[in-house]
Amino acid sequence: PHVPLFLRYGFLSGRRGRCPSLVTAVDATGSGSSTPLSLSGDWRIGRLASQQARLAEALQSSPAGLDLDASEITHIDTLGLQLLAVFVQQCLRRQITIHWSARPSLLQESGDRLGLGTLLAWPADASA
Repeated sequence: PHVPLFLRYGFLSGRRGRCPSLVTAVDATGSGSSTPLSLSGDWRIGRLASQQARLAEALQSSPAGLDLDASEITHIDTLGLQLLAVFVQQCLRRQITIHWSARPSLLQESGDRLGLGTLLAWPADASA
């Protein structure tokens, strides 16, 4: 069966191998050097190819930090959350700081229910 590339480690960099340890560093304040990245639309399995391409482009641009605004995400499923978690972890491994400027309750509740808050590098206060 076909396995989507983003389910394999290194989906954004083309590398394959064992998944390295969890990275949890986060930029809680959002710095002036952060690049804004707006996440919007449908993040369910049938529509993730374009989302994956946007994330790969953002990662390849190698910004010092990313200011993620997910306020316009309308739908998300487990695979969409996993895609975001892998993206955030790859950013942090590359020492790209992450700041969540906005998270809709849909994203917050789904991530919390699945225990992905740490992987998504959400601030401890759980409100962005």
